[in-house]
This record gives sequence, C-alpha cells and structure tokens, in this order.
Amino acid sequence: MKQYGILILSGLLLFSVAGQAEQARKGRVLARSNQFFINEPAKPVARLPERVDPLPGRAIVKLRAAAHAAIKYAPRREDAFGLAALDQQLSVFRIESIARAFPTKTAPPQQPGRTDLSRIYMLKFPVTLDANQLIDDLNANPDVEYAELIYPAYTTVEPNDPRYAAGDLTHLDRIVAEQAWDLEQGDSTIIVAIIDTGVEWLHEDLNANIWQNLGEDADGDGHTLERDGNGEWIWDP
Repeated sequence: MKQYGILILSGLLLFSVAGQAEQARKGRVLARSNQFFINEPAKPVARLPERVDPLPGRAIVKLRAAAHAAIKYAPRREDAFGLAALDQQLSVFRIESIARAFPTKTAPPQQPGRTDLSRIYMLKFPVTLDANQLIDDLNANPDVEYAELIYPAYTTVEPNDPRYAAGDLTHLDRIVAEQAWDLEQGDSTIIVAIIDTGVEWLHEDLNANIWQNLGEDADGDGHTLERDGNGEWIWDP
C-alpha cells in the first residue's frame, strides 16, 4: 500500500501545490514551540540533521491566567510584563523585547475549553546569555505556566514507494516533488480525473482506488466495476 493513497499523475500533484512548491524550493524552516510557529529562511534539507540547536536569542513564555489578568492582558513595557518578580528575572537576562506570539490574540477566548493563545509571548535576548538558565529560572516563577526555547522542525517527507527508493522515478526530482510533499501529502477524499487516452488498471496505486459512479450500479452490489477471475477490470454485469 502506498503512503499517499491515489498518486495517479505526479504532474497533477505539482499543479495542485505549485504555489507551495515554489516556497518550499526556496527552503523554509518551521520553528515550533507548542502551538507557536515562526518562519525562518533556511537552506533546503534532504534529511534531518543529527543535532538541532534552538534559535539563538529567542524563547517562548506563557503566563498563567491569573498573572495575565493582573496586567490586563498586555505587558506594561516593551521589556517588562508588569509583574515584579518576573520582571526582575527578565532584567537579569537583559531581555530586549516582549512580543505576542500570536499578534491577533489579545484577550482570552470566549468559548470554554479553547486554548488561550493570548498568554503566549516571545522573548528576545542577547545571544551571548545562558539561554538554558533563563528557561530554568522562568519555569520556577509562579506566574509562568511554561517557558521553553524554540527548536526548528525540518519537514522532509518522502513516499514509501520502492521504485522511488530505487531511484527509478527520476522525473519527481525534476518537478520538485519532494519539496511539495513537505507541504501537502494528498487527500483521499479528492477525486482526480485523468484526461488521457487510457488507464493502467492493474497499477498498484490505482486498482483499489478507482472511483465508481454508484448512480449506475444497476444490480445494487456496491460497485460498477469489478475484477474477474484473471484480475482484469470489467464492467459490472
């Protein structure tokens, strides 16, 4: 079974994600911390690096709900929250700026059970400082729900097609398919129409995934195409 369900024409895959593939061609790194993502330019990578270092001079901190309410859901200054003990810690590490991780989230959500993204902030500090010590100190503060560094996550998706691994499908490299797969791996609910002169019915990617118009299922057996005893596709009698 192939990883991506129906992969009928790689050219159609390129067409469907052409815009995203262009972005992937330039290379992007997603730096992730819980629900927080930022884009940083980077060179394309074919495999995950053995060691991933955090982004220098950056950290994420989420305030506890009561602390956030006490400062009326916004820092008092560019480099201080308005919470005495926390601000003292920030001054020791010479925090340069505090910014919302999600700029459009300026207040707690009104719907119960929703994650409060307004309490998550990104800290900027000198790269020469001990980032791990900063994280340890912030996590010990009762006004902080959590603090952590931002580690980049590299996206490198490849199919499990044995012919791809063997290097037989050289055209996929030419159309930058790997970079497109990093952003989109297909959707089994999408029906692809083939505009061509024929179909290779016995192809392993197709034989179990051919769409059938059940509106023409005259005998009501749940399919309009079926395979005979020789493995050939025939119209449903």
